[in-house]
Amino acid sequence: WDDVEGYGPELVLVALPVTGHTYRVGVHHYHADTWVGPAQAYVRVHCGDFSAPPAAEFGPVDLPGDDPARSIPAFWKVADVTWDGSRCSVAPLLGMDGSPLIVSSTDAQASR
Repeated sequence: WDDVEGYGPELVLVALPVTGHTYRVGVHHYHADTWVGPAQAYVRVHCGDFSAPPAAEFGPVDLPGDDPARSIPAFWKVADVTWDGSRCSVAPLLGMDGSPLIVSSTDAQASR
C-alpha cells in the first residue's frame, strides 16, 4: 500500500514468503510534487502476527532531499529479512561507520 497523498504509513506485505529467501527492506525518498527537503523515516518489520510486537524497528532516520544538481533522491537500505518457514531473522544494513546506509536511488537500483 503506497500513500502517495500524505506522510504514510505505508505497508508492504509479503503474503507467502519463500522459505530461506532474503527480502531487502528499503525506503525511497520519493516525491512527485515540489517538495525537495529532508524527511524522517521509520520502519517496523513484522513477521507473522501483526498484533505481536515487531521483529525489529528502525528510525527515525533523516533522509536528505533531492540533490538538485543531479536530481537523485535518497534511498535508505534498512535491513535484510530472511524467512525460515516459521519466523524471520532481521539483519540491519549499516554504513562503514555504523550509521544508516543511505545511497542514491540510482545506486540502490544498480545493486538489486
